[in-house]
Amino acid sequence: MPLTAHLPTEVIQLRRSYPTPEDLLLAFNPQTSTMLAARFSQLEGNDITQIRGRIYAIDSEMYRSYLPNSSKSANQNPLALVSRTFRAETAIAWLIAQLHSLAEYAGVKDKFSQEQLQEQAALILSEYYFLRLSELMDFFRLFKLGKFGKFYGNADPLVVTEALSKFLAYRARIIDQLLERQRNERAQRERSERAVEAISFQRYREILASQGKQMQSEQIINQINKQQK
Repeated sequence: MPLTAHLPTEVIQLRRSYPTPEDLLLAFNPQTSTMLAARFSQLEGNDITQIRGRIYAIDSEMYRSYLPNSSKSANQNPLALVSRTFRAETAIAWLIAQLHSLAEYAGVKDKFSQEQLQEQAALILSEYYFLRLSELMDFFRLFKLGKFGKFYGNADPLVVTEALSKFLAYRARIIDQLLERQRNERAQRERSERAVEAISFQRYREILASQGKQMQSEQIINQINKQQK
């Protein structure tokens, strides 16, 4: 029996996509966030919703609705899964790379110390283990845009953790919008299906007549007329 038989499905899928920790770290390196930002800059209106749908999709159905031709079931790589698949050190190393990139981008005089980076990465992993890598990459992108605060002279870990709290509220709003859109699309799809399947009242009567039948209401009316005669 192969060793993978005892592993959860999501762990097996992650290892198939990224066989080693190095593969995952390379695929989700800070430069990828820059590429994501570039893609946002080229989009308008509904196209932005398409990108957000891929980043914040809560399940495979929602993810595929924004990327129908994808062979992937969903972009589900939360920190907890990375930690379970490749050990916590990999998730912490990924977070450290993102935090280091953030401080370099901000151009502050006093950068994070190695101890600060290590501790903050561990704290983020313990508190925000449910966030996916794509969501955290979007957080760092938005932080660099000044959406959730900024550093004043030095890289302050508390500024980052406070920004993450604001990001959770932002994330909740985005997910609510995606869920509302999903509900509307389902309702529209159901209305369209009912319209296709529906037949007119007159056609229904014709079908019954061809079978020598009458609608129940017509039968009752006929019975009343006979009794009155």
